[in-house]
Amino acid sequence: MTLAALRLLAVGLILAAAAAAARPSRSEEAFTPVKSSVRYRKIGVYDKARLAAIIETDLDAFLAGSTMKRGDFKGSFAPPRHAVALYEVQFDSVIPEWNNEPTMSGGLLAIPDDGETSHPLLSYQHGTVFGLDEVPSRPDNSFETRLMLAAFAAQGYVVIGADYFGLGASRVGPDGRRAPNSFIVPEGTVQAMLDHFRASGEVLAALGQRTPQTFLYGWSQGGWSTMQFLRRLEALELPVTAAATVSAPVDPAAAGRGRFWETLELTGAYRWRIKTPLRAYAGGADEAIPAEVSRMVVEFDQLLGGRRVEFFSAGERADHRASFVQATLDLEPWLDSFVKPAVQ
Repeated sequence: MTLAALRLLAVGLILAAAAAAARPSRSEEAFTPVKSSVRYRKIGVYDKARLAAIIETDLDAFLAGSTMKRGDFKGSFAPPRHAVALYEVQFDSVIPEWNNEPTMSGGLLAIPDDGETSHPLLSYQHGTVFGLDEVPSRPDNSFETRLMLAAFAAQGYVVIGADYFGLGASRVGPDGRRAPNSFIVPEGTVQAMLDHFRASGEVLAALGQRTPQTFLYGWSQGGWSTMQFLRRLEALELPVTAAATVSAPVDPAAAGRGRFWETLELTGAYRWRIKTPLRAYAGGADEAIPAEVSRMVVEFDQLLGGRRVEFFSAGERADHRASFVQATLDLEPWLDSFVKPAVQ
């Protein structure tokens, strides 16, 4: 067997072990309805041992093909302080691009098991996935979601994440067919995030929980989604304490004419005066989203006289995955600086 084949086999064994370790967490309880069309069910608990494995074994598997390994980053993830209870939230919504056709969608709600009833809330927007169930409501299938649980929920944050239309449990029509994937579709993506945010609020209230502060974070496509979501929340005058993106493709359009380019122009996610403190991260070796694209949000905001948006490098060696890890390491202390003493 060649050296390359041995390396490939080792990576496969690591990924299989990480996936096997994750399996026992999910249960299939019946859904509990709350007001309006929202329902939820508990799908499991990540105990502190499972959360610790995320920032060790799972992280190593995630970085197996990256330009950086766990020991190469600035800082390290704190040991988990609390176990985390996991809930799947489902809600009825509409697809704006389809003349508001009714749909059902879902997402994740994660609550620290610390005996407290008030926590800051982090809404995490996930990146592009190639498996239709690699979504927040299926955290065993989504490393980026698990990292949010270990980095934030285990430290005292409520963490939510919408699956987006077309992914997870999302269905349309009386026959319950799967909705199309809403990849970089502005209105539908915002609708899914906003409805999940509101639905999670209803479930939290039913569980006796308060979330006095809201933070936003997203990686890659999720960074684009975060910018779209932030713009909508600011327009609705719903307060966001702070937000961050990493490797965000905030401007998918290039120069061109015709309907395709006009439609692509609508996907721009940075051309407004941003009120919320925002950090935009990018890596110098990102093979998916050049740092110059992520930096555009800062440059445009400065042209409008803004001073609350900052660019941060995840490192010159950081590729797409390493940028996500370094930004997450850097972000947790920054968000903590905004949080009231209850989570400190």
